[in-house]
Amino acid sequence: MQKLDLEQLEGRVGGSLFDSRGDRIGRIDEVYVNEATGVPEWIRVPVGPLGTRSTLVPVERLEVRDQDLVISHEKAFVKAAPVYLEPYGALPPGEEARLFEYYGLRPSQFGRPHAAVPHR
Repeated sequence: MQKLDLEQLEGRVGGSLFDSRGDRIGRIDEVYVNEATGVPEWIRVPVGPLGTRSTLVPVERLEVRDQDLVISHEKAFVKAAPVYLEPYGALPPGEEARLFEYYGLRPSQFGRPHAAVPHR
């Protein structure tokens, strides 16, 4: 699976994220990049009732399938991911570590510890 670049992801903000079975998870609100490298790492997606809570989804697990942005997990798994309580701000390394663990990612594959920040 080829990793999506910042331009591809920014062009999908406001669009929908779908799960591996084709079910809509939610609207893509924001792209978070590695503060040190500028490489996109996460997208923010509201997952609560009426968008009352958000989570971050790893870019590494995304692909484009028939023009849709799809994550390689089911909707229930994404909705159960750790909630990101401070939307529109930097993702502290400790919070990012919880997300790495939840999605089974190794932080070392993303370089040294850093903050993920919204791309503006």
